[in-house]
Order: sequence, then C-alpha cells, then structure tokens
Amino acid sequence: MRSLFLLSLSLCLNLAWVSDGVGQEKQAEQDPIVSQGVFSNRDEYQQFFGGLKSLNDPEINAMLPVLNDLALGNPIGQTANAFGLNTDNATMDLLADKSVRAELEIVDEQFEDMKSMNQRLRDGLSDRLRSMDLSDPKEVANAVRSMNLNVRSEMEGMFLPHQLKRLKQLALQRQLERRGLVDVIVAEPIRSELDVTSGQEKTLRQAEKEIEEKLEREIQELRAKARKELLSNLKSDQRRRFEELVGEAFLFAKSEKKNEKKPEGKKPSAKSK
Repeated sequence: MRSLFLLSLSLCLNLAWVSDGVGQEKQAEQDPIVSQGVFSNRDEYQQFFGGLKSLNDPEINAMLPVLNDLALGNPIGQTANAFGLNTDNATMDLLADKSVRAELEIVDEQFEDMKSMNQRLRDGLSDRLRSMDLSDPKEVANAVRSMNLNVRSEMEGMFLPHQLKRLKQLALQRQLERRGLVDVIVAEPIRSELDVTSGQEKTLRQAEKEIEEKLEREIQELRAKARKELLSNLKSDQRRRFEELVGEAFLFAKSEKKNEKKPEGKKPSAKSK
C-alpha cells in the first residue's frame, strides 16, 4: 500500500508540473500545488508527505491519497481511484461513471447533493490543512487522524446502507482490474478483513508464482497452436521459408515491472519544439 502511494505521488508530481519555458514565476502560478494555497512551494509539499510517510502509520497512510487530492485541488477520492487504492475515499470518484450510479440507483438529484457535499468537505479539509503547523509531522498526524474520522463519517452519510455496501464492492472490483489478486488480499483493508497471516501471505505469493508460470506455459502452447493454424493458409514452401526466417523459438525474459504504471513524461518546453 505504501509503495503504491509513493508511485502515485510520483506520478502526480510529473502530471502536475508542466514546463512551458515562460519563466519560474509563471510556472509557480500554474503549479496546482502552489495555486491551492496549502503549500507555498513544491519542496514544502514533498517534505510534508515525506514526514507523514516516515511515521509508517497505516491510518495515516490511508489518508495520504485524500491529502494529495487536497494539495492538488482534486475531488476527494480521485488519487486513490486513479491508482487502484482500496480506500473508503476512492469510492467517491467512481460515481463519475453514470453506469455506477445506475447500479446503485442514485438519482441525479442525489448525485448533485453528493457533489456539493464533497466540495464542502474538501473546502473544509483544505482550510484545516492550511492552518496546521506543517513542520511537525506528529502534530499533523494527530490532526489527520481526526480528519480521517470526519471524512469517513461524511462519506458514509451520503449513501443509504445498501448503496454504500454495493459501492465498496464496485471499488474493490475496480481495484482487482488494476492490481494482482494477491496484492489486493495482503494489503489493507482486505488483509484485516480476512485476518491474513504472514504465513498465508508467503503461501499466496508462492502459489501465485507457480500459477503464473503454468499459465504462461499454457499461453505459449495456445499461441503455437494458433500460429500453426494460421500458417496452414500458406503454401508448404511459404511455411518453410517463414520458419527459416523466424528460427528456433526463444523465450524472452519478462519485465519485472510489467504491472507498474509508467509515469507520463513532461511536455516539451518551448525551447525544445
């Protein structure tokens, strides 16, 4: 969970900062971190999150995506949902999908009320964040714990019980689309919900590795069968020539970062165009 947020925070930094070659003052005006008024500069922003992450507190880590939303001026839940983090606050961003609202039987009037409440909650949290002494991570951590209770209470109050239950289910399904099953099971809050032990995590990791290796072999066999079927449409001399061009099969090493999101690069500056 912590490493995934570090990745998401890194991505946000890359996406938020666009260099257009018009000077430092202009860049500062366009930097969403500075424009929100919570942090006076990017270094202060990084020091703030670095101090909180250094506490290695699960409750604090769960609030980091919300704090990042506040820093960037995003709707609460956007950071968590964008990077597949399963938090109570990630569910709110799902409501932008009309099909999700239909599944939950949320009418337009209720959705508009939810958006207004989300905005009021965000404004209130932003004001509270601006009033904190950001130089003291422990003091901030205590305030963040209080904010977390407030956010959870406000968020849950927006839904009927059956809507909230289904929304959390959909949020978990979305997360499973973006992360591996074992990663989801051994991370909070699912780990605590299932009471997964360290021994079970080790067993799950080993089983995952073995299943993936078996699946890869089966995929290779299916690909070979499909290629043979496709090549049957060629003449025999054409097939032989193709096999000569391809040569003996070689199994390339798989990337260790196949599931890692690649940060978007900065847009080219005016000088580089």
